[in-house]
Amino acid sequence: MKNVLIILIISIFSSIVAGEEIFSNAGSTGFAVLKIPEGAQQLAMGGTGVSYYNGVSSVYYNPALLASVSRIIGSFEHTEWFVGIKNDAIRFAVPLEKILKKEKKFGFIGLGLSALYVDGIEGREARPTSDPIYTFGYLDLISSLTYAISAGPEFDFGVSLKNIFESIDNSKASSYAIDVGGLYKIVKLNLSFGFSVSNFDFSLMGIGSKPDFNGEKFDLPLIYRLGTSWVGKFRSNNLIISLESIKPKDEFLWISFGFEWLMENGLALRTGYRFSKQDGNVTFGFGYNWKNFQLNYSTTSWVDNLNYIQRLGISYLY
Repeated sequence: MKNVLIILIISIFSSIVAGEEIFSNAGSTGFAVLKIPEGAQQLAMGGTGVSYYNGVSSVYYNPALLASVSRIIGSFEHTEWFVGIKNDAIRFAVPLEKILKKEKKFGFIGLGLSALYVDGIEGREARPTSDPIYTFGYLDLISSLTYAISAGPEFDFGVSLKNIFESIDNSKASSYAIDVGGLYKIVKLNLSFGFSVSNFDFSLMGIGSKPDFNGEKFDLPLIYRLGTSWVGKFRSNNLIISLESIKPKDEFLWISFGFEWLMENGLALRTGYRFSKQDGNVTFGFGYNWKNFQLNYSTTSWVDNLNYIQRLGISYLY
């Protein structure tokens, strides 16, 4: 336990020191939907999720975590944002040996579809009018294909290929991106270290061009994650303690802390805190496991507690 605390303290210190650097890329990217996190479990734990597996939504944070799937699993999540904005996500994952009907492990594959949408946006001309001329909608769609494999008992690796589509009124844009990640486990200490790079644009490799929206080209919101977690037991309860640093390309670095307490009766209590994050610091949530089903809920404050983002998810293990 002493070694665990030492490593966690070093991680905290390193992340805080790194967070002192000031970045000047604010507002330089598009497809902001790529920065909206998924997973009621992870959001309840401060948005941490790069270094531990907690449901199929973990692939959003680190595609390598798909290698922790032992059974076929499907999930659906719904999020209520403010001003009528909604977010739905469907994910499915399966060990490839189940499909191929082989005993040898061939890795794991996952499929995902996420939608952020709102209807009834009022359209007006340049001159203000009391009534809207028409109404229109906003839609973002992200589809993904993920593959992960274990390279021995200590290291997992994963990659996701994503297609992003955005529609605002009559304007549309689309692009492709890649997520890569790895997970290193110190089994004797119940410790794991995860890293990921999300939304890597093909144009950075000289393939294709940057996304274009109404003639204006932009970059994708590249996100770097690095974190550590301890997964163990206290008496008959399962515990997860996680610490993570997140650095989007066009924002400051921030640090997140998460905690989960899973009881014998299947009830999981979760909380977290996001340091140096202005749009909501404290997070809460819970989960409940019943047979092959898992129900998860999270709530996150937004902008000095002016509103709360509610996320509800359900998963089924086959």
